[in-house]
Amino acid sequence: MDYRKMEQLLEKFDDQQSSYLQLEPVLLDVSHTGIVRFPWKLIRPLLRYKLKSVLGEAFGTSKNIPDDDKDLSRQILERFDKFSGPPFTVQRLCELLAEPKRWYKRRSPFLHGLEKILLVVSTVEPDLSWMSEQQPVISDEGKERLLPQEELTCVEDMIVADGESNATTTTGGLKRPLVELSEADSTVSNGFEDSGAMHQQDNLSSPPAKKRCTDSDEESNSTSDASSTTSAHETLPED
Repeated sequence: MDYRKMEQLLEKFDDQQSSYLQLEPVLLDVSHTGIVRFPWKLIRPLLRYKLKSVLGEAFGTSKNIPDDDKDLSRQILERFDKFSGPPFTVQRLCELLAEPKRWYKRRSPFLHGLEKILLVVSTVEPDLSWMSEQQPVISDEGKERLLPQEELTCVEDMIVADGESNATTTTGGLKRPLVELSEADSTVSNGFEDSGAMHQQDNLSSPPAKKRCTDSDEESNSTSDASSTTSAHETLPED
């Protein structure tokens, strides 16, 4: 279901059967998932139109409705109008509105079922997370339009890869701020150069390995010479 298209149709809903048929997927979506994906002020007229239609025609023409059922139908509409948000039982409500004869065979039990559903006072918050998937941007002509998420992600990737701070880039006629790289990102990106510089500094600060080996060899040679001299004195024959 195209949520953006449904939103536009909900804004233009005029209580006509032709308009309802275009928006019926919205009702079915709520009945299947229990999730209201549009603001209550948009979806409420749709549900009320369907509720009023079902009360009058689902189980016969309005001429055959008993007076008690007419009073109960009026009370149901009044109770529905009092909700400031989707009722906690909105999924069950949409199930009955979408397929009333699937659940009830006669009008009176159906009306009492609706009445019971609308006796609740708690409401639920609509899930509007899909709206954040598209963000408004300003084009060069000064007109606001929506940038699709896939295009937005592509632009942001190019911005980060560019690495220029406090600048702007133009993509498809749209100007967007470049993302400034943090010091941590800069350190990571220059990790090989920094690592090489640190190794070079360590090599400069440490004594040459060759010199240390030479000193060790000199001490070893001195000890060896002294031992040789001592051995020579010891092996000389006595006069």
